Amino acid sequence: MIDKVREKMSEVLNLDPDIITEDSNLKDDLGLDSLDLYELVVSIEEEYDIQLPEEELLDIATVSDILTMLANHNITD
Repeated sequence: MIDKVREKMSEVLNLDPDIITEDSNLKDDLGLDSLDLYELVVSIEEEYDIQLPEEELLDIATVSDILTMLANHNITD
């Protein structure tokens, strides 16, 4: 799953996939702002054909948080 998320982040946000790890902080390590996070969430929702509740998005700080959120929605690939 991390590889797919890394690939999506690289594609949507023009990040080097090699710098993206599960422990990467979206703001501090990867430099994402709120617009970047919005673009990423929309891309993930489209990719997996899901709608993520806004309340869950407020708690996303790391790549690991994204992976946990996807797992909570039974997305495992």
